[in-house]
Amino acid sequence: MTGPLWVFLHMPKTGGTTFKAHLERYLTWDEQLVEFSNWGRRYRADRELEEFADRPEEERSKAVVLAGHRLNYGAHRLVPGERDVRYITFLRDPAERCVSLYNFRKSRGTTQADFVSWYRDEFLTNDMNSIVGFYASRTLPPEMMTDDGTRMEAARALLERCWHVGFTDRLSESLDFLCGEIGIPADWTDQRVAGSGEQLKSPSHPSDGEMIARHITLDAELRTRIHADRPEDFALYEWAGKAFGTTRN
Repeated sequence: MTGPLWVFLHMPKTGGTTFKAHLERYLTWDEQLVEFSNWGRRYRADRELEEFADRPEEERSKAVVLAGHRLNYGAHRLVPGERDVRYITFLRDPAERCVSLYNFRKSRGTTQADFVSWYRDEFLTNDMNSIVGFYASRTLPPEMMTDDGTRMEAARALLERCWHVGFTDRLSESLDFLCGEIGIPADWTDQRVAGSGEQLKSPSHPSDGEMIARHITLDAELRTRIHADRPEDFALYEWAGKAFGTTRN
């Protein structure tokens, strides 16, 4: 493979499932499109397939897109050869992402709590739910994740290294642009939109067919509260909105 190598840093609840479900239609699953999240590893384990890093160079060189929640910066080094490496990611308003995450977890049954309890006891107490934490941890070791200034600096630096930073509220622009660059049709469809009644269409995904209900709707008061409770995430989002357009190349 001589074309660009795309590395998708998939922050949960930003539109990444829509993107990856579309890629799956045109790229060979687990060969050209390699998923590094828990369900990607489960897929390989269930079929007794080697993890990507353990495969021969010839097989790893076939990769077109590496994707997943758990990819770190530097994952491109797993792919041999001289490639044009293009890191990409999507950002979402922190309040919209929070509400989307609750609707997702409530629908899936991973929480039985009402929104107020979940928000207080789970969302705000878990650093995995932090946007800044997600990006900072792609480059920083755990011992350096305790300083707020260091985390923010690392998160910004990583976004500046990305070839494309998209925004969920303009996802269609990003997907049309990226499909053109990758060389596949842009006939994508939204996946797992809360309250739409549409099922997830991704044959390789263990939750294929899943539907997400709308248990809570974001209003202006709640948006203001979430922004105030997670000021570092809102600051990063605001900074990114000024720093990047929908395309960076």
